[in-house]
Amino acid sequence: MSNLVVNQKILPDISKPKWDQSTYSGRAKHFFSSTNPMTLFSSAAQQETCREIVTNYRKGIISDQLTVNELWRAKALYDATYHPDSGEKMFFLGRMSAQMPGNMVITGMLLSLYRTFPGVVFSHWINQSFNAVVNYTNRSGNAKTTNERLFASYCCATGGAMTAALGLNKLVKNNHGLAARLVPFAAIALANAINIPMMRSNEITDGMELKDENDNLVGRSRKMAVLSIAQVTMSRIAMAMPYMVMTPIIMNRITRTAYYRTRLWMQKYSEIPIQTVLAGIGLYFTTPLCCALFPQKSAIEEKCREIVTNYRKGIISDQLTVNELWRAKALYDATYHPDSGEKMFFLGRMSAQMPGNMLINGMLLSLYRTFPGVVFSHWINQSFNAVVNYTNRSGNVKTSNERLLLSYLCATGGAMSAALALNAMVKNKNSVAARLVPFAAVAMANCINIPMIRSNEVTEGLELRDERGELVGRSRKMAVLSIAQVTMSRIFMAMPDMVMTPIIMNRITRTAYYRTRPWMKKYSEYPIQTMLAGMALFFTTPMCCALFPQKTAVEVTKLEPASQNEIFSRADAPEVIKIGIAAAETNQTGSVGWSVCGGAVPLAIERLRQFGFVENFDFEYIVEYTECDLGSVVRAGMKFIKEDKVDVIIGPPCAQALRTMSILASNSRKPVLGYGFVSDSDLSDVIRFPYLTTVLPNSQMLGFAVAKVLQQYHWSRVAMLYYQSDIQYCSSVMTDVESTLSDPEADFDVNIVIKAEIYLNDNQTTDIVLQSVKSRARIILWCSQTAFEKRDYLLKMSGHDMISDEYVHIMLSMRNIAFGVQSSLGKSVFSQSGLTPIWESFSEGTDGFESIAKQAAQRMLVLDVNSEVTDKAYLHYMQNNIIRAVREAPMNCSTMACMSANNTVMGAYARHLFDVVYLYGVALTHTNSTDPEVYSNVDVIVPQFITSFQGMTGEVKISTNLTRMSIFQLYGLNEHYDQVAYINFTFLNEKMNVSLFYKDEGPTVWHFYSNHRPLDIPICGFLGKSCPVSFFQQYQLLIIVALVVIILMLITLIIGCCFIMSSRRAEQLRINSEWQIPFLSLMEPENRKNAHHTSKRSLQSAQTGESKTTAISDFCENYTIMIYEKDLVLTAKFQYTNLTKSDMEKFGLNYLHKSFLRLHGNLRSATCLVNDSWQVKLAEFGIENLVENEIPPKKRLLWVAPEVLRGSLTVSQMDPSADVYSFAIVASEILTKKEAWDFLDRKEDSEGPCVAGVVGLSMPRYCLFGDTVNTASRMESNGKPSQIHMSEAAHSLLTSHYPHQYETSSRGEVIIKGKGVMETFWVHGKLEEDVVERISTPEIKLEPILKKEKEIRSVSSHGSRPSSVIDPLQDHRKFKKDQPIYFV
Repeated sequence: MSNLVVNQKILPDISKPKWDQSTYSGRAKHFFSSTNPMTLFSSAAQQETCREIVTNYRKGIISDQLTVNELWRAKALYDATYHPDSGEKMFFLGRMSAQMPGNMVITGMLLSLYRTFPGVVFSHWINQSFNAVVNYTNRSGNAKTTNERLFASYCCATGGAMTAALGLNKLVKNNHGLAARLVPFAAIALANAINIPMMRSNEITDGMELKDENDNLVGRSRKMAVLSIAQVTMSRIAMAMPYMVMTPIIMNRITRTAYYRTRLWMQKYSEIPIQTVLAGIGLYFTTPLCCALFPQKSAIEEKCREIVTNYRKGIISDQLTVNELWRAKALYDATYHPDSGEKMFFLGRMSAQMPGNMLINGMLLSLYRTFPGVVFSHWINQSFNAVVNYTNRSGNVKTSNERLLLSYLCATGGAMSAALALNAMVKNKNSVAARLVPFAAVAMANCINIPMIRSNEVTEGLELRDERGELVGRSRKMAVLSIAQVTMSRIFMAMPDMVMTPIIMNRITRTAYYRTRPWMKKYSEYPIQTMLAGMALFFTTPMCCALFPQKTAVEVTKLEPASQNEIFSRADAPEVIKIGIAAAETNQTGSVGWSVCGGAVPLAIERLRQFGFVENFDFEYIVEYTECDLGSVVRAGMKFIKEDKVDVIIGPPCAQALRTMSILASNSRKPVLGYGFVSDSDLSDVIRFPYLTTVLPNSQMLGFAVAKVLQQYHWSRVAMLYYQSDIQYCSSVMTDVESTLSDPEADFDVNIVIKAEIYLNDNQTTDIVLQSVKSRARIILWCSQTAFEKRDYLLKMSGHDMISDEYVHIMLSMRNIAFGVQSSLGKSVFSQSGLTPIWESFSEGTDGFESIAKQAAQRMLVLDVNSEVTDKAYLHYMQNNIIRAVREAPMNCSTMACMSANNTVMGAYARHLFDVVYLYGVALTHTNSTDPEVYSNVDVIVPQFITSFQGMTGEVKISTNLTRMSIFQLYGLNEHYDQVAYINFTFLNEKMNVSLFYKDEGPTVWHFYSNHRPLDIPICGFLGKSCPVSFFQQYQLLIIVALVVIILMLITLIIGCCFIMSSRRAEQLRINSEWQIPFLSLMEPENRKNAHHTSKRSLQSAQTGESKTTAISDFCENYTIMIYEKDLVLTAKFQYTNLTKSDMEKFGLNYLHKSFLRLHGNLRSATCLVNDSWQVKLAEFGIENLVENEIPPKKRLLWVAPEVLRGSLTVSQMDPSADVYSFAIVASEILTKKEAWDFLDRKEDSEGPCVAGVVGLSMPRYCLFGDTVNTASRMESNGKPSQIHMSEAAHSLLTSHYPHQYETSSRGEVIIKGKGVMETFWVHGKLEEDVVERISTPEIKLEPILKKEKEIRSVSSHGSRPSSVIDPLQDHRKFKKDQPIYFV
């Protein structure tokens, strides 16, 4: 549907009425809609629906089904129901839509109850009460009208209406006449004339607000307030006139008809209904039509002011002639103050001098005879002069109001005293001398008034300025001369009319014509002298003002010596550069507040001097807190230019205010430097703003970079979000970006599905917006102004689950900050920019949200100006000292904001202010001159701005259009959460050039996204309901049927296989049964039964004799001869079955360890008994108490665990793990088929301590640990085949225990891994007995070693060592010296 709102190229602007308000018909249509009484009957649900439509539309949330007509209908009902400022639902009787029905009923009462006193009082009280309800309900949200003022106006209007009605009723004797019926209208008109001015009296005193086309406050006007109140009063009276005048006339006519007079019921009951209906019909039309009489907003037509102001701005109409320009200038100078630009009080203007003085001089020259006349006329004259002096006082003059009052009193008293004294000296009151007394008194008053007003010039000296307007000194001599000239010109101005007029009048009074006409004596003197004075003043006022020049050139040598010295000392001093700064303190304090940014100015000057710039200049700073108010900006700009004579202007830091300042400065040819929220694209227009320079790129270039990012990653569907603020920075940035993306000539189409404001402190509204975004977009462009908003955005994204790998949040910025914030809290910083990460808290501690914000930052990219600062050390210095710099000289900021500023915070645009001041210093130095005529010439200094340097916001390059060259970069976070640049965007030759900083996009840019670039439209759609249909979903039924068939086939196949296998097994059993013999059918031979008494030998018992069994029984280990049905058959010797886990728990060590016995304690090969069924049975356990004192044989110790030997433990002191060790030794005997600890196969020996123990739970095993084991392993790896390798310790032990019995030789020093250089030995074999007898190698003493070993082993965790246990080492030396040994 083409009528849908979303299909409109230009969306309807519901902030303005639907119809054109510049025409009467448009205004009438608007008021017909807003006063429609049918809106009163709408339901609460309808009203709420309309409120949601309007509220969402203002936020950028538009339903896809909303039509234009529905939108305007919703807007009409919303305006009729909800307050325009507060948004609250209004009381229904106070709505504009209740005007017609409410006034209809009340008007019927007023026109019917006018005859009696109670009726008049009651009806007018009801009427004014209803008006009070309407006024209170519709009061402005920002109006200064108090409830007290509303109540006072209500009481006065009610009283006035009642008084007027009752008074007029008294004058009208016939209460049934037409005149009596019109009394209510007169009373209503009087009440409106009282009520409206009283309610809006604050506008008369303070002035009515004047706003520009952008709804920005630019000033106030009392005149327009009076005009507006008059128009409203007239419209209210005109609104009441049709139905309150025509209705009585019609009713009066009806009452005179015969039909009415003959029907008493009509006379008694019909008057109120008839007049109520007639009033309703009239009100239905008059209410909207009369409200539309005057526009709600009127443009002030001041043609001359517009011409002069535009001309000063360089805006010249093509139709403007020179004569028209000078006429406009003349009228402008006569009407507006030259310094403030405000309209002057008409009596104080210079153009009022002639008519004002004409009337006053006529009084002075006519009332000179009497004391009252003299006093009154001179009081009027001096009062008029005081008004003129006050109105025309200079904007920079130091004359106080107290001095003006004192001079006024002295001049008035002097004039009166002189006049009265001179009158007393002159006896003939009609003589010429008497008529000249007023002139003498006026001359004396001027001699008193002017010197007193300018007495400060006499004491301090008159300002002396050079040809450039710069103050160079003061002179008292020139002050006296100037005051004398002004006094003389004032006296000369009064002389012609106040001297010639009395002479002429004296001559007229002596003529016969005059003397013979008494009426002339009585009435003509004042008019004649007034006319003569006026004629003279018309010429003398301008001619006498022109007697002396306003500015006089004086040679320095003609001044007093003190003034000469002052001038010469100023000439030798360094040139002082005056910098006018338009600062902001309450607007966006954290970003551009002077308390957190102002210190950048002196720091920049300090930095300039460090690098040799501005050495011949001093700087003077003039700070005006203009905020972003246009009126304050104009006043500050005029002060900078006209009074302070500044050389350069910085700020204000807001786009609209900077435009105004730049226009003012361009007319005076002053350079303006911009910082802050000044990225609007139109500020780059060098034709409109020829002397404006900024260190920020414009937002249109940002839009080009955004387009390239979207094109690079193939994103064509985006959402745009921005934080709301009073200065609308992000709004203007997003508007420029949107216009760039929507350019029909762009080579890449982008669909902006939603553009909406979000709020820092309004979570409810923000939640609605974000929910709408989730259903429409995954690539989100967003803008924020402060660090708090940045972090708030991350937390809100996390709270709304918008941080999955589907989302990419691209922050748009031009502050050279990227992922950082400017803080000096000492937290971690990025390696590239030196700034604190955005996810860190803004306090010295933590707030608990760092991890949440950091996780959300994974889904964030930043498109910002290159933010790499080369001198990070100075940046940190700046962050730590910027608050100190603004408080100390030369800034000396002592405001509450400066004194209470947080020392750890630096304003977001402080670095830009630093760079813009640094830029000016560089340009000032590059002019290569200290001559003001050179460096103050914008044609010289402005071209020097086109330069480059390394600033605190990165590399600053100023282009020919006096803005920063657009070098944007796309930033992200690497795996270590450090800020890195991905893409570089440079705008050159009207084209945005792209440079990639990576080769592999996936792992570099999207490492937080599993190395895959997100899509602008998710695969499953924004609601997850549009996923591509899989093969299974498409053929689900067929697949299920096929699976069922396959499963049935498999089941059938399995059953068939099982049946076949079972059949084959049964067949095999049948076949086997034909030849297999059951074991129970077998019998042993008789001779084997008799041999069962033979003892069974253990595995370790030796065979000492021949076996007595028959040869048949020894046939084979596994087979034997049995008897089956009296026949001998060969059978398997043993039957076997598999043991289950439960069976295993009933046998062996496991059973012992779980029993009360706890362990075996004596496990070795000899205690493992094997019967003829190959069953192993354990013996010799549980009897340790009986053999506790028995000394065990030394060989038995080979199966004992080392910890038992080391601690000399008894069985009761052992752990079950000792049995595991013993079992391992038994197992080794079975595997090797050799005795335990067979040393013959050992090839590498080492001696030393080691640790042994059982390791593991499910599969326990016995292990040796320690350096000795490692050394033995290293020696084995360094040995040679068929050689016995020994360490030095083992060699010493061998030679000490077995001296002269083994042949050894030193191998030399060998590098052993992990041990270093070691001496090792070879063992070649055992020596023969005759060789041993011939060798007398001394025995090595090992007593200290053995003693230490004994001390170590003497302490045990299981108690002291029993005395009955002997040292196995000593026993071995005693009994086994003929066997080889291996020590570990």
